[in-house]
Amino acid sequence: MRYSPRPIEDYGRIAHGKDGPQFVGPRNSVFLSKDVECWNLAFLSFDYDARPTPANPQFTSLVVKTVATRLDTGEIDYHGAGSMSVRSLLKLPAPQFVKVIEVHSILRQLPLYKALGNRWLATIKERSWKCATYEDGVDDDVESVAQAQALLASIASRR
Repeated sequence: MRYSPRPIEDYGRIAHGKDGPQFVGPRNSVFLSKDVECWNLAFLSFDYDARPTPANPQFTSLVVKTVATRLDTGEIDYHGAGSMSVRSLLKLPAPQFVKVIEVHSILRQLPLYKALGNRWLATIKERSWKCATYEDGVDDDVESVAQAQALLASIASRR
């Protein structure tokens, strides 16, 4: 499940530099393009529609460290894939992730929070309502008024 409405490959743009045109965007990051939970947190934390890459050169590193943070100790465990890391929470829909993380005792220990503070928390709160849960290869076209009403009721109930 990904939070972004489009695949990671769709975010970014062609930049023209001294070496000629090249693509600039999150898909260039091995850490984001190969790890859906890292991409979810990056997308939640930054507006890739407004700019192809964050100005902070440490942003991706902070995302990776935050995803790997253990919920019980605050330590970074890059190999832990269990239910005791932030990674496990990023399997929830974005608004639920935010509701859990903002009241969790670990919040102030998260690398993204330590670097960006309440500004990061405000960003993920705001962006969480713009996110949804998308599955690649799933046809999500609405074909009737009844389906549209059900979809809108589902979205409204998330708030």
